[in-house]
Amino acid sequence: MPPTLSLPLVISIQSQVSFGHVGNSAAAYPMRACGVEVVEVPTTLLSNHPHYPTTRGRVLESELVADLLTGIVERGLHERASVIVSGFLGRVETAWAVAEFVGRAKSANPRLVYACDPVMGDADLGFFTEEPLHNAFSQDVVPLADVILPNAFELSALSGLAVAGREDVARARESLRCPAVVATSVPVANRPDLLSRPGRPEAAILAKLKNEC
Repeated sequence: MPPTLSLPLVISIQSQVSFGHVGNSAAAYPMRACGVEVVEVPTTLLSNHPHYPTTRGRVLESELVADLLTGIVERGLHERASVIVSGFLGRVETAWAVAEFVGRAKSANPRLVYACDPVMGDADLGFFTEEPLHNAFSQDVVPLADVILPNAFELSALSGLAVAGREDVARARESLRCPAVVATSVPVANRPDLLSRPGRPEAAILAKLKNEC
């Protein structure tokens, strides 16, 4: 009998909506379709994406999110996981709880990859999260990440550098001392109708995932 292959496991800590596709409501299905086991930890329960005229529901209490993460530890899932992904956190206390969880998971599972989308704002809206959360990302969360997934606005906020092209992404990564940055919404110089398509700074992370999974 051939050996049984275990599915790669991803712990996904993100927002959840009843209608639409954002956060875990967007990420979980394609991962499962690719044969990945997904453990979803919601940070919000909302009726829809906030860009609609009205949104119902709320950002979940940090104590609840922390309690869910404690339950995941109690099941030993942090030791089995190949990847932890985090997205919209919403509260500074939630960011601290996620940082504590990721640190604990990495101590128990050194091969774990942590991918952080530091959701804080965008060029159109500016910041839509409070300043204490920005500081928590910079000081507590991003330093734990193997790869960060910011948009250009967020990468500029984290690094303190203007991000107007692909070369700026490399400078920002060096400033943050992050192993890999996959940035979105990065413009092409003198072509506002286009976005940059950089090389593959995530290649090392993808290779590591392939080996681990």
